[in-house]
Amino acid sequence: MNLKLAMMFQDGCILQREKLCTIWGEAAPYSEVTVELQGQTRMAQADEQGKWSVVLEGLAASQDEVLFVKSLRSNSVKPVKELAEEPTKYRMESKKESVIKPTDSAEKEKNNEEAEACMDLHVAIGEVWILGGQSNMEFQMRYDYDIEAELESLGDENSQVNPQPDSNNSYSGLSKETHPDIRFFAYPQVSYVGQMEDYDYPMSGKWLMLTKENLEYFGAVGYYFARHIAGTEAGEVRLSATGGNSASGETSGEKHSEEISIGLLACNWGGTPACAWMDEEHVMKHGRVWREEYEQSVRNLGVGLNDDYLIHKEWSPFYIGDEADGCESIGDGAGVSGCKGNNGENAQGSTYISDGSNAEAVRQVTEARRKYEQTYRSSDSANRGNPFKDDAVMYPTTWEQQLEMMKNAPVIDPYLQQVCDALGPFHPYRPSGLYHTMLEKVAPYTARGVLWYQGESDSCHADIYEEVFSDMIENWRQLWKDELPFFCVQIAPFDRWFECRGIGYPQVRLAQQRTADHMDGVYLACIADVGDETDIHPKRKRPVGERLALLAEKYIYGKYVEADAPRCNGVEEQGNGKFALLFSNTQGGLIVHGDVNKELKIYDKATSKQMEKEAYQITVDNDRILVTLKDAGERKGTYRIAYCMTDYYEGNLFNQAGLPVFPFEVEMEL
Repeated sequence: MNLKLAMMFQDGCILQREKLCTIWGEAAPYSEVTVELQGQTRMAQADEQGKWSVVLEGLAASQDEVLFVKSLRSNSVKPVKELAEEPTKYRMESKKESVIKPTDSAEKEKNNEEAEACMDLHVAIGEVWILGGQSNMEFQMRYDYDIEAELESLGDENSQVNPQPDSNNSYSGLSKETHPDIRFFAYPQVSYVGQMEDYDYPMSGKWLMLTKENLEYFGAVGYYFARHIAGTEAGEVRLSATGGNSASGETSGEKHSEEISIGLLACNWGGTPACAWMDEEHVMKHGRVWREEYEQSVRNLGVGLNDDYLIHKEWSPFYIGDEADGCESIGDGAGVSGCKGNNGENAQGSTYISDGSNAEAVRQVTEARRKYEQTYRSSDSANRGNPFKDDAVMYPTTWEQQLEMMKNAPVIDPYLQQVCDALGPFHPYRPSGLYHTMLEKVAPYTARGVLWYQGESDSCHADIYEEVFSDMIENWRQLWKDELPFFCVQIAPFDRWFECRGIGYPQVRLAQQRTADHMDGVYLACIADVGDETDIHPKRKRPVGERLALLAEKYIYGKYVEADAPRCNGVEEQGNGKFALLFSNTQGGLIVHGDVNKELKIYDKATSKQMEKEAYQITVDNDRILVTLKDAGERKGTYRIAYCMTDYYEGNLFNQAGLPVFPFEVEMEL
């Protein structure tokens, strides 16, 4: 086994500053691995599978560093197969899978060890943020409303997919004259083992420099987040290599030398529910319904049930043979009863039939699995190498155009349709699937925190989303062994888009707010003013990224900024049918754009009927909203005041910083 680093570690990668930084990869079993960076040297021994990892202490921000990694075959612990030829020194060629190529120099033997390989990578040390969630986080700059303006701001640099060092082997001068050093890495979208061998991923698994040619591949929310904290638009240095924050408006000639690199590591997939990014244990805490629906879907496909196949970390076909020792009975919903055990090397993790009596049923299930796998793997759904394959539905369309597209959609084979739509063992939306095929491959890449935009696909089970979302955050923190802060986006106003509907969205939004309220290190950005009634992917991502950046500036980087969206904290009765809605985060008072009654509505709780606007008066009084009910003496009972509590709305209440008020509902008694 050649020395290989995890996919993210390659020329041009960005490592997190000022935190314990984990570096890991593979090498020959029991070989000694040495890692050197910024004067630190760490050594580790690969285990029997060849896995190894080291941890570097807090690294200083820099844009011109060399990460040196060397592995030495060792006979001191357990004999390993000798190299077939004279030991040679290797140097890594910058590619997705960290390919190793031999060079002319040889490594001398030392202390009964032989050189396997070595590599040096040109890296930067800066700020790393994980971009997680579904399609609105995956959403590329190609589709963003402001793409042309952003392209204009980037100048005419040559394209750099994997950044290349200059003549002095330095990255410090790249793309510095017109924009900051922001780099983007999208982990390949993989939902089953072997998918990267089935299809090419030419623009995934590579660190992309910020250039005009590469911009369209960047996740838009992450891009605007990074642009804001880098501070280039305002001409200020928000982040510096010393870890401090400069005063607003600083424009000294030393600006670029003080800036640090910002890495955006995307691990996301459109349409995914939160449970797709959780391990089995955490899904079963509060998301059992997701697992049950998945199991029923697998039964409907006729491909049998066992945990290995459901999870699809690895899967072995059915075997018919002697009963395995220590096996347990499992049901597959197709009349097959078997046991899963460990009875011989070639059958580990397989399902057995003890006496052959159900051999025909097993044959049918095995054939169904074969047909399912071949169909899915050859389908367009499995080809995730082109990030722009969904162009037709990502560009803005009217509802009438969407109806026409659905009407004229090509008719495909019914079984192919079933395989692509149903939650099968290869489907990306299945519980725990992407946790194993993607997230576990990214973790524990050291990062400052997580930017999270997701929740639309959980609207069908909105009643449990608060618990499931909280469990997911806990799961990620356990996986990283780090209390990662989560900066989340409340899902946007929305009504309908193709076959999607906004039903359940108000409940998801409230669940997101409650999660941010009760979990430490979880923050929520409100985007009540940037939705689209007939597009689940609003095209203006600038305010989304910038509002996340404001929260990060305040809670991570210690900058004094107005970052938190206003929220209603309750209602105060003032007598004679008058009530005051009380708000926080409203320094300087509230601002109304248009009619204050537009999204603020009052309902009779007993009848659920909305009151006529003529029956009450609403006025904004600095940081309060005053509600006066007419004929209050005749209106005894409980009333519900709701703001933006529908699927789609157009929020028009803001604080002085331009941040919209969170949706809310409160009750008042007369």
